[in-house]
Amino acid sequence: LTRVPDLDAAHICAQRIVDALAEPFSLMGQTVRVSASVGVAYNDGRSIDAEEMMRQADLALYAAKHAGRSGWADFDVRLNQQERARRDIELDLRTAINEDQFTLVYQPQIDLKTGRWTGKETLVRWEHPERGRIMPGEFIDIAEETGLIIPLGEWIIRRAIHEAASWEEPHTIAINLSPIQMRNPNLVNVLTTAIATAQIEPQRVEIEITENALMHD
Repeated sequence: LTRVPDLDAAHICAQRIVDALAEPFSLMGQTVRVSASVGVAYNDGRSIDAEEMMRQADLALYAAKHAGRSGWADFDVRLNQQERARRDIELDLRTAINEDQFTLVYQPQIDLKTGRWTGKETLVRWEHPERGRIMPGEFIDIAEETGLIIPLGEWIIRRAIHEAASWEEPHTIAINLSPIQMRNPNLVNVLTTAIATAQIEPQRVEIEITENALMHD
């Protein structure tokens, strides 16, 4: 937008875009609804080139999506810090996969009728050499966005099945898959190879998928 008198004017325009694109429309006889997210970068006369303005707007767009989509968000200098932290995690994550910095822990699965421990759910932890233990909430989203969830997920499958094969109890081993892994054509081969290599009974291996995987298509 050019000749914008103030930031409020940009906000009004951003909301108009969101509202307009939220209106349902007909496509080949079907009613279709979409939503829009808008990132706002505002220059009040400072010397900022177009590339930097677009970068700021892109960071604001990410913030708008993170807030729940179908809305707008302003660029904030704190987004620069978040971007750097996110980039650092991405770079470290690539190294971590190559250097085997992950460990698995297991959450018990209990039969509520009998109280018996019937299985274990696989949870991953990142043992960072400098930051210490990092929980999945801090890196799984980044792994999915960058595609690193594929090699990380394959490592989890192989390690979890291998460890489960050594348990004294014949508990099931439940492994969570992201929607990105579900769409990976090599998934079945990875699973069957891991099962065959560990020589575990296939019925002991459970695959857990999120509702997002089912709703994607």
